[in-house]
Amino acid sequence: MKTHKIKKGECLSSLAEQYGFHDPDILYSHADNAGLKAKRDNLNVLCKDDKVKIPDKEKKEVAGADAKRHKFKAKGIRTHIRFLVEDFEGNALATKKYKLEVGDEVFEGSTAGDGLIEHVVLAKESVGKLQVWLNDKKTSSIFWPLDIGDLEPYDKNRGVQARLNNLGYSCGTVDGIIGPNSKAAIKAFKINNGRSANDVLSGATKRKLKTVYGF
Repeated sequence: MKTHKIKKGECLSSLAEQYGFHDPDILYSHADNAGLKAKRDNLNVLCKDDKVKIPDKEKKEVAGADAKRHKFKAKGIRTHIRFLVEDFEGNALATKKYKLEVGDEVFEGSTAGDGLIEHVVLAKESVGKLQVWLNDKKTSSIFWPLDIGDLEPYDKNRGVQARLNNLGYSCGTVDGIIGPNSKAAIKAFKINNGRSANDVLSGATKRKLKTVYGF
């Protein structure tokens, strides 16, 4: 058994792909990762430097006719990605045409009534891009570069900054430093969500941010 230290952009789905496991829950629910599971309630939201135990793989045997060649094809692990797309005032961009590019795959469609976009992509991919058109003629659009698997837990500073940025409260660079921009974003978030009008990043504020963001 080896220990893997999480790097920026990694999650258990990408680790399962890397180490040849068909399901990331094999890692998440392994007895030697009980401590990790206790502090990370989402297997795909980990923190840089988290340590994951990688168990030795068990040999799998499949019956087959003697003296014949058999071909087995391994499928890449896929994982869900979801986006709620809103305008700068927090209104859902409903029924808008979009194009999502992740790796070599391209997905096109229209956003749901609440602005939801959801697809299943290869877990090994770490970057992508999303373009949403604001009109049917596709003359005006909003573009987002995507860092897949890069979101850290809600109780970490980088996790707070990333969630605030994604919700439209600009912290600037996600660097873990709660400076003037981050404090202004925290204050705006708190005011808009019925909390005290200050920039204090308390545990209660982090939990409220997690609830509003969804995870």
